[in-house]
Amino acid sequence: MKPRRHGNGHAVRDRRIPRVRFRAFGASSLDFELLCWVDNPELRGRVLDALNTAVYKRFIAEGIEIPYAKQDLYIKEMPQPGE
Repeated sequence: MKPRRHGNGHAVRDRRIPRVRFRAFGASSLDFELLCWVDNPELRGRVLDALNTAVYKRFIAEGIEIPYAKQDLYIKEMPQPGE
């Protein structure tokens, strides 16, 4: 089977069709997993980086924002000087 080149030239195999799985509801997210095969397992990190970068850039192009957890801090009383 012929490999597909992504991003920086690292290959994802065509032998098995890449799949996306919805795995869980996160605290502020919907958690998905992309499953694919790479030519050389030693390149896994580089392929993962290229795929994540491509997904992130596509999200930006489509106007999709990634939610980040935030916390608000409320001050009930300000301490008095000298306390």
